[in-house]
Amino acid sequence: MRPAIDVARLRQILAACIRTPSPQTDMEAVRAFIAEVVRPYLEDLPFDSLTVDGMGNLVGRLAGGEAEPPFMFCTYAGTVPAGNMPDPFVPRVVDGAAYGQPAGPHMWGRGTSEQMAALAAALEAIRVYCDQAPELRRDVLFATTVAGEMGCHDAVDHMMQAGQFAFGPTLLAVGTNNAVYAGNMGRTDVHVEVFGQACHSSNPGQGRNAIEGARQFLNALQAVPLPPPDPDLGQPSLTPTLIASSPTISHTVPDYCRLVLDRRLIPGEEMEQALADISKCADDVTGPDVRVEGGRFNYPSKTSLDAPLVQAALAALRNEGAEPACRYARWTLDAGFFTRERVDAILLGPGDERMAHTDAEMVALKDVELAARAYVRILRAMASER
Repeated sequence: MRPAIDVARLRQILAACIRTPSPQTDMEAVRAFIAEVVRPYLEDLPFDSLTVDGMGNLVGRLAGGEAEPPFMFCTYAGTVPAGNMPDPFVPRVVDGAAYGQPAGPHMWGRGTSEQMAALAAALEAIRVYCDQAPELRRDVLFATTVAGEMGCHDAVDHMMQAGQFAFGPTLLAVGTNNAVYAGNMGRTDVHVEVFGQACHSSNPGQGRNAIEGARQFLNALQAVPLPPPDPDLGQPSLTPTLIASSPTISHTVPDYCRLVLDRRLIPGEEMEQALADISKCADDVTGPDVRVEGGRFNYPSKTSLDAPLVQAALAALRNEGAEPACRYARWTLDAGFFTRERVDAILLGPGDERMAHTDAEMVALKDVELAARAYVRILRAMASER
């Protein structure tokens, strides 16, 4: 039976999600978005509990017993700031063809290509699923976290610990162009500080140039070992993304330089070893002192294509007339947090990642409708069908 979603209601939900800004730079706004926009759509559903933890993450639990670990349906509330996008929080339907997208109605608004369209589809899907009064064989956890652009697992880590939830197969609702993402790279930020001694640039030998120390460190990075490519995720990488020195005074040798590195990891690599390999580069710097520290990180992830969750997602899309695809991402989210606990996790949702963060962010409405129906089918397959 095809899920009977309410298209008009779905569009209203999406418009409401766009209309209320929730930039990740303003966590109070993100928490308010969850409390004032998301929660009201869930309060009349038959959750056995509907709670908001100390960080602001919302979790609704449909109790189905503990014979199987719970099925987690995880959505996201935080977006990137508006930037230069005109009318980013004024939802309107536009023709995608006017913006180089496929012809047809698209919803305009910040976050539509990443979190918001998937969140709207998920809110409609969980309502349709509950209206069918399914007999559950396992708990279903519907979550909306304060994350979205955090670059770390802090939100889901807090959510799981605060609720003392068991780990089970997890669907992360985020824009993938409705492809099933069965894996993604991990990432760790590495912060490097170089400490020298300032002096007048007419007599550079009297000081220790922090930029020169940074140059030596960057040269040494070329010898940092990287593992062979993963057949699906590709080559791990190590990329400098920022360099800044001070003081910025004319004719002055700087006494401080800061670098930020982006290290992408594949499954099987450990953050600690990757950081240790980079830290060894400090031994090749003569003169200035160097300090290396790890920053925010996301674990790499990979789920077998034979996993029940992957197969359920592919079947759901196929039954909705789509041509399902399995893909892998070099960008990161929370899948690795769950697969590290030896459960399956995928990413799936409407929204073209190429439109994310742009000044003309939008999502095809037909894709949002497809995702909502597919989510209902996945809920049935993972939580109530036997």
